[in-house]
Amino acid sequence: MIDNIAAKVDNILVFDSGNLYFKKDKVDQGVASEVAINTANIIVDAFNVIGCDAFSPGSQDFAMGLKTLKELEARSNFDYISANIYDRSGTRLFKPYKIISKGDLKIAVIGLASNFESLEVKVKDPIDDLQNIIFQIKDESDFIVLLFNSTEIDISMLHKANLPIDLVIRSNSRKKSKDGGSKVIPIYSVGDKGKQVYRFDVYNSNNQDIYVDKTVHLNRLKNVKSRLDRMKKDDPGVDLMQKYADDKSTLNKIKNYKSQLEESNYILNNLTNYIATGHTDLGKRIDSRADILQIIDIGKARVQTLPMPQK
Repeated sequence: MIDNIAAKVDNILVFDSGNLYFKKDKVDQGVASEVAINTANIIVDAFNVIGCDAFSPGSQDFAMGLKTLKELEARSNFDYISANIYDRSGTRLFKPYKIISKGDLKIAVIGLASNFESLEVKVKDPIDDLQNIIFQIKDESDFIVLLFNSTEIDISMLHKANLPIDLVIRSNSRKKSKDGGSKVIPIYSVGDKGKQVYRFDVYNSNNQDIYVDKTVHLNRLKNVKSRLDRMKKDDPGVDLMQKYADDKSTLNKIKNYKSQLEESNYILNNLTNYIATGHTDLGKRIDSRADILQIIDIGKARVQTLPMPQK
């Protein structure tokens, strides 16, 4: 799938926003832990072949302990980033962000995680640490992506902070976003258990205008038109303003819908810098590369050699 996109697009980046390696915050010791580590190694080896530009660890990536995660990092040929995860001495475990040049754009990618319990690491307040570095990053880049393994509370705090971020890719949520939401910062949740891969196409005409989430306005047009059509019922040619002339509440609703249509049409007709999105459900059949399938098969064979627990 990524190869197909790369064949059509010159500048492609691959990110993961966390909870990549393990399915829960704690893995039982014994055979279960050996299977989990083997699976994590398969993921690393596959990502090394696929290519990944940045990975921001989440709480579940520490399920087998810090030592295991650092071993996975050493096995990886892609960057681990996090602005607010520290060792117990107060030193950041990973680079807080990285700058990637693609074409004429400098793209900043920041890693962040909501607080989680750990005896080995310290997770500082994500919004505080983000505020400490964001304006330095803004001076170094044209477009800022935040990879955030986040709770709903921290997402709310992020919106309130009003920081110059262009796109948030969020993990640690069961929601599957259809668009980036109604707030200033587009926030996309990748859904639970990694069942979707999102694609974000970034179009840049200049470095002054803000980036508009095109998908939000396309979805709004679709939804509002559908509501207006339902109000027409069996008479598609009816003038709704006349039909509901004596119903003030419904008239106000119609006026609001028309205002939304006008706003979104104006924005879509005057786009300069914008983000367009799409996604692929991984539950559907997707052709895989032979070398990646071989990595998976070798990993599965290793699992078969592990001693099974005695009953």
